[in-house]
Amino acid sequence: MSWFEAEHHVLIAAAGYAFTAGQDDRAWKIAWTLVDYFSFRGHWHDLLAVWTTALAAADRLGDPTLQARSHHYLARATAELACYDDANSHYRHALELFGQLGDNSWQANLHLGLAVTLDRQGQPAQAADEARQALELFTTAGHEVGQAEALNGIGWYLGRLGDYEQTRAYCQQALAISRQAGDRRIEADTLDSLGYAHHHLGQHGDAITCYQQALDIALELGYRYQQAEALNHLGDAQQATGNPEAARIAWRKALAILDDLCHPHAEQVRAKLCTTAEAPY
Repeated sequence: MSWFEAEHHVLIAAAGYAFTAGQDDRAWKIAWTLVDYFSFRGHWHDLLAVWTTALAAADRLGDPTLQARSHHYLARATAELACYDDANSHYRHALELFGQLGDNSWQANLHLGLAVTLDRQGQPAQAADEARQALELFTTAGHEVGQAEALNGIGWYLGRLGDYEQTRAYCQQALAISRQAGDRRIEADTLDSLGYAHHHLGQHGDAITCYQQALDIALELGYRYQQAEALNHLGDAQQATGNPEAARIAWRKALAILDDLCHPHAEQVRAKLCTTAEAPY
C-alpha cells in the first residue's frame, strides 16, 4: 500500500504513456495491477481513467478476455460514481463476452456487480435475484470465496427487503466460509451485513460488536469505503441505544472519508448529522 501511495500518479501516467507508445499489453497490465489499490482506497475517478485506457488497449489488441475484464472494471468505477446507466451498459457488455468465453466465475462476479447497481437504484428484490444467479455460478465453478460473497449479497438484499432473520442466516454462512478461506475483505463486508440484521432485530449490542469488528478489519486492510460504511452503521446502532454523542462521532468520521472519496453516500450521512446537531455539515 505504501508503494502504491508513493507511485500512484506515476502509475496512472505510465499506463497512458504505454498506450500512446503502442504498448497495449503493458498499458492493460498496469491498469490490472492498480485494481485492488484503487478499490480499497476508493479512488474511483482514477479507476475509471486507467480502465478507459485499458479498454482502448484491449480493443486494439482484439483480445475478448481483456475486453471483458475492462468492461467489468469500468462498470465498477461508474457504479461507485453513481453513473448507473453507464455501469449497467458495461456490465451487460462484459456478461456477453464472458458468456461467449464460458467463464462462470467472471459471470458470477458481474451478477454481483449488477446487484449492487440495482440495490442502489432502489431495486433490492432484483438485486437479490442477481446475487442468487451469482451463487449458482460460483457453486458450479467450485469458487468458495465467491460463494461467500454471493451469500452475503443475498443476505444484505433480503435485509433491505425487511427479512432480517434471513439476512442473519445467509450472512452467518458467508462469515463461516470467508473466515475459513481467510478472505478478510469479505469477512468485513459480511460482519457489516450481520450488524445490519442485528440492529433491525433490536439486538443493538450484537450490532455494535459486528460493526466494530468490520471497522477493525477495514482499518487493517486500508479498505476505506468499508470503513465509512461500518462507521455509518455503527452510528445508527449507537443512536438506537440512546448514545447520540457516540453516534455523531462515528458519523463525522464516516462523512470525512466519504467526502474525501467524493462518494454520493456522503449526503446521507450529512443529513443524519444535520438532524442531530446545531452545527451545519
